[in-house]
Amino acid sequence: VFGWMNVLADELYYTLIRMFTVLGIIGLSLFMARFRWRRKRIVDCRWQAAVLLVVWIALTGASLLRWVQLITGPQGRLVFPAISAISFFLCLGVAAWVPERFRALSTGAFCLALLVMAILAPSRYIVPAYRLPQKIALEQVPDTIRDINVSLGDSLFLLGYEVRESGRAGGALRLRLYWLAKRKMTRNYTVFIHVLGRDDQRIGGIDTYPGGGNYPTSLWLPGDVVVDDYAIPIDDQAIAPTAASIRVGAYDEPGENNLPPIDARGKNIGLDIALTRVRIGPAVAADYKPQRPLDVDLDSKVRLIGYDLSPTTPAPGSTWAVTLYWRAQSRMSR
Repeated sequence: VFGWMNVLADELYYTLIRMFTVLGIIGLSLFMARFRWRRKRIVDCRWQAAVLLVVWIALTGASLLRWVQLITGPQGRLVFPAISAISFFLCLGVAAWVPERFRALSTGAFCLALLVMAILAPSRYIVPAYRLPQKIALEQVPDTIRDINVSLGDSLFLLGYEVRESGRAGGALRLRLYWLAKRKMTRNYTVFIHVLGRDDQRIGGIDTYPGGGNYPTSLWLPGDVVVDDYAIPIDDQAIAPTAASIRVGAYDEPGENNLPPIDARGKNIGLDIALTRVRIGPAVAADYKPQRPLDVDLDSKVRLIGYDLSPTTPAPGSTWAVTLYWRAQSRMSR
């Protein structure tokens, strides 16, 4: 993990590291058993070096335990001084799974893989996390954005937005905003994006300086169009699917009033800007299976894929429930 616990590698990397750690711990037991089987006496090996490493790991662990008792929070970075000693024993454990004639080769390959990962990390993970947002001229704003044209206070102007990727519970909603600096700003305004689900319950959101903190508004120049991308985490407990509302605003200091949003007619439109509604899917895609499948296309806009009847045959004087299963094929304004 890089940064303040916020810059992560691909999940595959952590999966492999966990796997090799478990193999190393189990393999270390195998190694010690083989060692005891082949060498009857401990004096036949360089046991002093191994004991020194174990003592150093124990001291580091005891220091970490004391830290947790005082600060009430674990910090994995405090184990860094013992990385070499821990790696030595894990390497022995991983090597124990490999035939002896291939151990040098397998150890070298594993070290090479970690070296490649270390070389790739700056460009693949770290630089993108701290990259400044794109700045373009006003005439370079693409025609495909959804116009908003709302002022926030007398300095910020929101030209429009693009929904880069719809979200799902436990995932992230990706949004791109096009900001215009109307004047030189001396304050660093915080942008907030709230995602509201069913019954207007907040199911996701983010409060941040533009560019994830890398390009605060005090650095903007009048006339700059800042293209800022956001990844808004969605609560994994969010009730979905739902048509969620995205609301955007800005403020100066936490707890103070938001910058007033003013539309093109000079009218104050409330505390924030209602951008649009987007689909938030469930964490696990629902597998809908209608009792009676159909495949009826309606003008390439929506497709009726089936229906249920309850009860199967209607009775006079009773309620007959008909459940229709629709699949949207394009965005519909009506």
